[in-house]
Amino acid sequence: MSQSLGMPSLPAALTLGASPQRKALLARRIRWFVTATITYNVIEAVIALSEGARASSTALIGFGLDSVIEVSSAAAVAWQFAGRDPEKREKAALRVIAFSFFALGAYASVESIRGLLGVEQARFPTCFVCHGGPLLRGTRLGSMPGAP
Repeated sequence: MSQSLGMPSLPAALTLGASPQRKALLARRIRWFVTATITYNVIEAVIALSEGARASSTALIGFGLDSVIEVSSAAAVAWQFAGRDPEKREKAALRVIAFSFFALGAYASVESIRGLLGVEQARFPTCFVCHGGPLLRGTRLGSMPGAP
């Protein structure tokens, strides 16, 4: 068709998409990044959730739940790309991720209302300042370029 219009035809590589070797390389990279993300965020979630529960800190618990969301998101991406046709699984993976964020929003809303009503006051997190804070700060500094 393009020849009949006087336009040059596209090379075969552009019309067929990525080669099987390239797809295999990208799939291996995706698996590596997903594994690294899950490992890091599980460690971060355990520290933040345990110290947040100990200190009765909504902020720390929310931070830990955010790490749990990142783990579920990475697991959803891993599941999506584990199939032969990742595009078919994309919608379900996005729903899992969206539900996770809505759950975190609901938790933050409930805890904020409880705080405003004076149901429970946060305690000073002495154990977090001594142990958990530097651990979380160190993991963040190592993983986020440009972090203060």
